[in-house]
Amino acid sequence: MQFVVLFVVCLAICALVGFVLALPETRRGQAETFIAAAPHRVIATIKDVAAQPQWRKSVATITLTADGWRETTRGGEIIAFQWTRLDPDHLELAFTSAAGYAGTWSARLRNEAGSTHVLVVEEARLPNPITRLLAHLFFDPEAFARNYLTDLKLRVEAGS
Repeated sequence: MQFVVLFVVCLAICALVGFVLALPETRRGQAETFIAAAPHRVIATIKDVAAQPQWRKSVATITLTADGWRETTRGGEIIAFQWTRLDPDHLELAFTSAAGYAGTWSARLRNEAGSTHVLVVEEARLPNPITRLLAHLFFDPEAFARNYLTDLKLRVEAGS
């Protein structure tokens, strides 16, 4: 009987390990919205990273660095960012988290009848299987992208 129990426990552990290892290493989230403002106002707000703690609910502090900036979230996570593209209609950055993942973020902007259509896409690579599992259990990249755009829209449309 003990052998059967031990066998079932080992089988369950192997199945869990296999499940975790099969999770995709890259997670992707995207969202889009219309903001009642010209693209240059939206871009100016996005690029003013030092002001982000004033309008992004998830950001506690921003520290400017020689090659970009470091964000500390309200949960205490530290993420380093660096711009990789700054075009009038397309912004991109790379990021690396102290929590063990890295990735890219981009925003594409399009002027549409006095408003700006904004599409944001974030891709994060999670090489560590444990980090990957935790991210799949506790982090929704689509919700994160939607929350960012909600905060951005409120900030830009408020005229700040």
